Amino acid sequence: MEIKVTSLKRLKQAVVEYAPTHVVSVLDPDFSARHDLPFDPTIDVLRLAFYDDDDLAHQTVPVEHYVRQIADFLQQARSTPASRLLVHCHAGASRSPAIAYMAYCIELGSERAAFEQLMRICNKPWPSEHIVGLADRVLNRNGRMLEQLRAYRDRYPRRFAAYQRLNRRRDLFSY
Repeated sequence: MEIKVTSLKRLKQAVVEYAPTHVVSVLDPDFSARHDLPFDPTIDVLRLAFYDDDDLAHQTVPVEHYVRQIADFLQQARSTPASRLLVHCHAGASRSPAIAYMAYCIELGSERAAFEQLMRICNKPWPSEHIVGLADRVLNRNGRMLEQLRAYRDRYPRRFAAYQRLNRRRDLFSY
């Protein structure tokens, strides 16, 4: 299975250039455009709405339920010959890399190999620790997915702040 991660800003271009067979679309629940994203009816799309936040106490829908849905969707995509998975969220930095990491864990079986592959396709991601933790539990990885993520975050402690600055310059977020 081929995998690409992108942001909302680059989504239309990615759909045209990458020609995905499967899409995981994750946006904030209060983002009204999530219903208007133009996907060809031949593309299998999983649309989800949950916040990008490692402290998800304010979530109204259990994110673990979504992670289970994502796992099922990724298994289906994996079983499709020549599948091309496109994962997007607002910035393409946290939720979508966490989901791509999950897909690679399913595909490759090794958390280390999965994280290394994620680093090849993403430019300095900051995968959501909360989503990775839930994926670790859903996929029965016994903490190994989180170990890879935490080692990465320990190596690059300033990366999240850099993303915040970049996304403010891109006018993606006001945090």
